[in-house]
Amino acid sequence: MKNAIRYYYNMNVDDIHQNNKNYRFYYNGYLYVLTLYEDNIEKINEIYNIHVNVLQTGLYCHQIILNIENMPFTKLNEKNYILLKVLANSEQVSKKIDLDDIIYFSKSYVFQKNNNMAKKSWIDLWSVKTDYIEYQINQFGIKYPIISEGASYYIGMAENAISYLVNNKLNEELTYYIAHRRLSINSTLYDLYNPINFIVDYSVRDVCEYAKNVFFDNKEKSYMVYEYIKNAGFNYDEIILLLARFLYPTYYFDMIQDCIDNKKQENDLWECIRKYVSRVDEYEAYLKNIFEYFSQVYNIELVEWIITKK
Repeated sequence: MKNAIRYYYNMNVDDIHQNNKNYRFYYNGYLYVLTLYEDNIEKINEIYNIHVNVLQTGLYCHQIILNIENMPFTKLNEKNYILLKVLANSEQVSKKIDLDDIIYFSKSYVFQKNNNMAKKSWIDLWSVKTDYIEYQINQFGIKYPIISEGASYYIGMAENAISYLVNNKLNEELTYYIAHRRLSINSTLYDLYNPINFIVDYSVRDVCEYAKNVFFDNKEKSYMVYEYIKNAGFNYDEIILLLARFLYPTYYFDMIQDCIDNKKQENDLWECIRKYVSRVDEYEAYLKNIFEYFSQVYNIELVEWIITKK
């Protein structure tokens, strides 16, 4: 790896530390991370352009270093890598994020209205994702029927989320923000400011995904997140987006995809699934509280089966 870094980036480094699929080293006093990129290669230029937009506005994110071919990625041993320059030390970026970090990021990193790099309609994306996951469950379930446990419930939740957006047209031309594919209670500042994780989306995305993760992984903190959501001053459109995203079970679909990708065996599958299906009633009560609160603020559509839940 030393020779590759020297050739492609003109950096002579001796001390390189491998961390999972990444390589970390210091050069001229700065931390660099050579990061394995496993997503669609066609997305890299979009990621690079988003990160340039962030840096040009004077905000911080890790810098993507172009190689000698003026490309944002380098193919090494048939794998794609991106070199990041981190303008903070290793101890700072390893700190786990909290709600304040997400709120600051969500409010500061404005992108712009109607930009062609913005996410497609959630309705379209969720419809395709739901159909794909349902197909995967049916195929994988031939060998491991346990994966179908709870599947129909979560497919139904996804359809509820899609219907909620279809039935509630947004009023305003919404501003887009820099958001993340996923944030969790285990995410660090390194993850928060890593442009490889960036997407362009609505401001409520990160807070909502973090809130769902906190609910299932750290119940004690979920009250704090709930209080923030209540007092955040969201407008009508943001509330509709927020409620729809709370309905959409990204946590369950992510888990199913991870189990399939990593070919988990039946016992491990059940442990992963049980984490969510065992708390269905609790999450529905959580949703009920959120819907009831916002119905006092705006005249929003309520989801009957949630509101009537006892």
